[in-house]
This record gives sequence, C-alpha cells and structure tokens, in this order.
Amino acid sequence: MVSNEIKEVVMSKKPRRVQPPVVIKLPSDPQVNWTNGELVITDRQLNNFFVEVKKHWDRKLLRKPKSRVVRLNEAVDKVLEAKQEVEDIKYEIEEWKENLEGTNFEGTLKYEMLEECLQGLEEVFDQLEEVTYSDGDIIFPGMFD
Repeated sequence: MVSNEIKEVVMSKKPRRVQPPVVIKLPSDPQVNWTNGELVITDRQLNNFFVEVKKHWDRKLLRKPKSRVVRLNEAVDKVLEAKQEVEDIKYEIEEWKENLEGTNFEGTLKYEMLEECLQGLEEVFDQLEEVTYSDGDIIFPGMFD
C-alpha cells in the first residue's frame, strides 16, 4: 500500500525540462583512457575546451532566475554607482569652471555652458540623492507565507 502512494506522488510530478547535451569539439582527437575515466588533452586543447565550456556555463547561469531581493539589491547598487559617477562628473566640471575664473574666459559662452551643465548635474544628483534603501525596507512575500 505504501508503494502505491509513492508511485502516485512520483507520477504526479511534472517532468523536468532537460537541455540537450552539449557537443564540444576539440581541434584534434584527445586521448581517452576509459578504464580510469580520464580524458587526456594537450594545453592547446585544454584552452579551447575551457573557452567552449565557459560559453555554455554562462548560458546556464543566464537561465537561472534571480530572486526579487537580489534583483532589487543589484538595481540599488546600480543607482548608487550612478550617483557616484554623476558626483565625479560634477566635480570635474566644477574644476574646469574654477580654472576659467579670473581669466578672459569668465564671461564667454563656454563659461555659461559650464554653469548650465553644473546646474543640470546638480539637479540629477539631487534626484539620485533622494533614493534611499536599506535591506529589509521591502519585504517580499514568500510562496507559502
């Protein structure tokens, strides 16, 4: 009776979608020692083998879905990186503008363009400054919560 219950449970599972096997071609025939289960290849073959396996491994990682928390944390990290980049650019433009002060270029079109650029960068930086998030601010519901 127990075995029938197990069979029913096993039969009700959806079959896993299996990817077809990957064929990796080496530039020359490798020596295969099937008694020990070893594959003997040269350095050149090993390099080509690594490149081929890496391509398929990257594809496998791309198929693996990331959790919502991980994706949110990655997005917040990108925003923080963007904020730092805008701040760096703003600093460069400020230095450029300061170098023009006290010279004949102070009243030129270039100086005015730098002022407008700084104003725009400050607005963008202020908007990015408003973005705040810390782990735990947002709680995603689990499947069985």
